[in-house]
Amino acid sequence: MFHDKVFAGTTNPSIAPSNVPSNGQTTRQSKKPSQSPSKQESEHPTAIATLFVLYEFYSSTGGINWIDTWDFSSGESWCSFHGITCDDFDQIIEISLKENNLEGTIPSELGMLASLTSLRLQYNYITGTIPSELGALSSLRYVLLQQNPITGSIPSELGMLSSMADLRLHNNRITGTIPSELGKLSSLRNLYLNSHFISGTMPSELFTLSSLNNFDLHGNEISGTIPSELGTLSSLTFLQLSHNLIFGKIPSEIGLLSSLSRNLALDSNDVTGSLPSELGLLQSLRSFYVDSNDITGTIPSELGELISLTTLHLNANFISGSLPSELCALTDTYIFYDEHEISCSCTESTYIVGTTCNLMPFSEFPSVSPSSTPFMVPTSNPTTISTEEPSSSPTVLTMNPSTSTIFVLYEFYSSTGGINWIDTWDFSSGESWCSFHGITCDDFDQIIEISLKENNLEGTIPSELGMLASLTSLRLQYNYITGTIPSELGALSSLRYVLLQQNPITGSIPSELGMLSSMADLRLHNNRITGTIPSELGKLSSLRNLYLNSHFISGTMPSELFTLSSLNNFDLHGNEISGTIPSELGTLSSLTFLQLSHNLIFGKIPSEIGLLSSLSRNLALDSNDVTGSLPSELGLLQSLRSFYVDSNDITGTIPSELGELISLTTLHLNANFISGSLPSELCALTDTYIFYDEHEISCSCTESSYIVGTTCS
Repeated sequence: MFHDKVFAGTTNPSIAPSNVPSNGQTTRQSKKPSQSPSKQESEHPTAIATLFVLYEFYSSTGGINWIDTWDFSSGESWCSFHGITCDDFDQIIEISLKENNLEGTIPSELGMLASLTSLRLQYNYITGTIPSELGALSSLRYVLLQQNPITGSIPSELGMLSSMADLRLHNNRITGTIPSELGKLSSLRNLYLNSHFISGTMPSELFTLSSLNNFDLHGNEISGTIPSELGTLSSLTFLQLSHNLIFGKIPSEIGLLSSLSRNLALDSNDVTGSLPSELGLLQSLRSFYVDSNDITGTIPSELGELISLTTLHLNANFISGSLPSELCALTDTYIFYDEHEISCSCTESTYIVGTTCNLMPFSEFPSVSPSSTPFMVPTSNPTTISTEEPSSSPTVLTMNPSTSTIFVLYEFYSSTGGINWIDTWDFSSGESWCSFHGITCDDFDQIIEISLKENNLEGTIPSELGMLASLTSLRLQYNYITGTIPSELGALSSLRYVLLQQNPITGSIPSELGMLSSMADLRLHNNRITGTIPSELGKLSSLRNLYLNSHFISGTMPSELFTLSSLNNFDLHGNEISGTIPSELGTLSSLTFLQLSHNLIFGKIPSEIGLLSSLSRNLALDSNDVTGSLPSELGLLQSLRSFYVDSNDITGTIPSELGELISLTTLHLNANFISGSLPSELCALTDTYIFYDEHEISCSCTESSYIVGTTCS
């Protein structure tokens, strides 16, 4: 049995309880409490229970490595902890730890916080499943868990949360079906279940949610037809069902969604039949995507009644006939269609995306001044633009620089759903692209940075981005980017920062990235990348940060990586990396953070690891198949604060040299086959939490070290 820290101290929530009274000592296991907090002897059982839950949450999500962490020994109230909000009675009503480097699982004990109304843990690295115990929190209104690699199915118990207004589980790795019990959430306004592996049909119970404003299921494996009952969701402003396995006709009842304004996306399915004329009733609708289906028939003239429409995607279908004159009159609308199937004779200044219109075909893309010229200006040497990739690179490369730049920007905007970005770009404003949100230019109006973090980008990174020769920084983290990393980025010789973490990007890491000799920061973590680590990354001699964790990467660590003498942070955890820990790892003398946990690594820990004298923040080798004994050279890492080697097959005794780790705050030795006793030198580390297996290791420490077991005196 393995136990967590033995608490001892006050439990008054106004004083900052770090521990429970010694006369009611609570000993906790790493996964489940040894007994219910309500059974503990204490003057303040509620305070003990709250503190117990908080420490369980802290421990389960790697609190020691949070960006803003909690200090249980500070003497402060838990109500002053980062991200915690309390009511007037010191009951926790909100936990908000967005983008705080949480890593691990959500403990079931969270279901004990009866007053909790808001749980906001989005943009972290939370794994495991959503605990069904959350269904007991009757006051819970907001659950935001998006952008984590959470797995498992959606618990049906969430349907018990009658106060729930906002449920955002998107961009995780959830499987299974949508539980019909979610139809009981009568107060629900936002339901985001997109970008998962959810299958099955849409439960009919969902169509009783009369308060629902935003409903997003895109990017799953949802099958079946679009139910006519969908038309009963009269409060809907946003509906996205794209990239699924939906088939059949679009029901005419969709025209009853009179509040639909932001988006209607049915693209990339197997929808058949013709477009219903009732779509023309959606006069508040701004974006309509129905491309990449099997739709037939002609375009109904009623679409010309969509007076708010800015984007209409009809391409990649089997629609025939001509563009109705009513559509031509929508002068602020971009219309994408199949020019070989549909004729166009528009004479209005609409932005028709094809080549058969006589006034402004999209092929007549603009040549603009970066400083002031409006977007849509015809040129004498047009370059065809379509929703697919350009027909030939040479055509693109012969454009003058300003035309080339605006072309790339519009490709990027279109490929990543720019119309739905939080802060979007307006190509018709007449402003310089240098004033666009997230764009930074040099003195010559060349783009040097694109920074669109957490901006609702959705779609793929176009290969044309490789044409921005001056680009030094590409920051697209915390979005919904799919597809692969384009190899063309390898041509951007000035590129120093590539931050693509927290997206559902797939495919392998392009070897061409090894050509980026100026690269200092490469963060690709928490995507869905497969394949092996390309040896070419060993050429990135300026690289300081390499984060490739939380993927499906396999193979061994290429030896070329161990020439990266500038590397500070190296994270491969949560993959399928195999092989041994190379002794060459000891040459990375600048490393401050090394995380190799949760892989398939085997063999002994090399003694050369003791050469990593700069290692300070973390050394994590846990949850592998490491064997052998702990090398005494680990004692040389005197700046190291956290060492995780638990959940391996390590044998032997604990070297006394670990007592020389004077900076150590956390030492995890548990779940191994280590025997003997805790060295007295470890007992002297009075500010260190030590986790060990009490049935295998004896302890007779008399110092006030935080020994996590029950055998110490």
